Amino acid sequence: MRPCPKTLKRFSTALLCLVLVSASSSSVPASTSTYPIHSMQATLASYPVHLVEALREQIVSVAVSGLQREALSPGLAADSRREEKKMLRVAVLSDMNGSYGSTTYRKEVQRAVTMVTDELDVELVLSTGDMVAGMKPGLEYEKMWLAFHQAVTLPLTRAGIPFAVTPGNHDASAAVSYPDERIQYMKQWDLWRPDLDFVDDKHYPRRYAFKHSGVLFISLDATTVGRLPAEHMKWLEELLEEHRDVKLKVAFGHLPLYPFAKKRVREIIGDSKLEDLFNEHGVKAYLSGHHHAYYPGKRDDLRLIGMSCLGGGPRALVGMESRSPRSVALLEIDLETMELVHVDAHRTASEGTIERSGLPESLNHGAHKIWRDDMYPDLHVAAPPL
Repeated sequence: MRPCPKTLKRFSTALLCLVLVSASSSSVPASTSTYPIHSMQATLASYPVHLVEALREQIVSVAVSGLQREALSPGLAADSRREEKKMLRVAVLSDMNGSYGSTTYRKEVQRAVTMVTDELDVELVLSTGDMVAGMKPGLEYEKMWLAFHQAVTLPLTRAGIPFAVTPGNHDASAAVSYPDERIQYMKQWDLWRPDLDFVDDKHYPRRYAFKHSGVLFISLDATTVGRLPAEHMKWLEELLEEHRDVKLKVAFGHLPLYPFAKKRVREIIGDSKLEDLFNEHGVKAYLSGHHHAYYPGKRDDLRLIGMSCLGGGPRALVGMESRSPRSVALLEIDLETMELVHVDAHRTASEGTIERSGLPESLNHGAHKIWRDDMYPDLHVAAPPL
């Protein structure tokens, strides 16, 4: 039975107040007696009306659809779908932010969300960072995050699609100059923590790991140029060792291991030891953002997949002049063989995908060379007899 509109409005207002208050305070209030309702309403009144109303509507929608799913015994339906499913489809959204402090999102972001919820049959969404446009002191971080949740998080929640994020330099930089942004990032994703099977969440939402349909997904805290800290590498090595028997492992983070885009060739992790660790423990793909250019790359058995942006600042790949189109990456995983069988980038400003034939056969030279995944030389084929 659907609750009456007045009840829903009171519920959504109270919930929205709690969300906004807790995002801007050091802890979530235990009850309205410890945080007076007039203070909550004052907090709510400080936000743009159109954002608050849109968010309220979506909270109501989520609540109602949740009640309806409970009434229909969703657990049984989900188990049935899992039995029939042979392919896992994972969407990746990256670099959705606009100009510094922005509380609006481009139509390509809205289009990407619609594609994910209505068209691509997606079961999981990853973000490779830069969801809001920070990295500048004095911005209104709560309003920026409210706008992001209204544009992205809540539509995905309403569709029942879990959303796993990783920090970027514009929303949670580990640089010492932006501590408030990193704190705000952690508060936001503690509030909007997805319903996933976490296997390591001690450092969530910065670095963590979860399983989905038997696949191990690992979020790296890669927001600053250079090698990951020793503590991070130790954590990653222990995690991979603990889950050595998992056949398919996928890592995702903000900075790429090696360059994809012009004018950002130095903004990388650039650590062969991390690549060796991935290869040693059977990590099959590392997904990254920051360079704002799509490229389905490969080195040995490791796929290095650079994401195009959905927000501001598309860039050209190394060796190219035209900028990479905004797109949503889609990964297809065969659940019978537990292999990543296909990667495509679906354009948001036009129909179709970014064709591999229009991308360079390889990027960079020497130690940083990345092959396009369909052009990688098969080094295991024996040489023909003389």
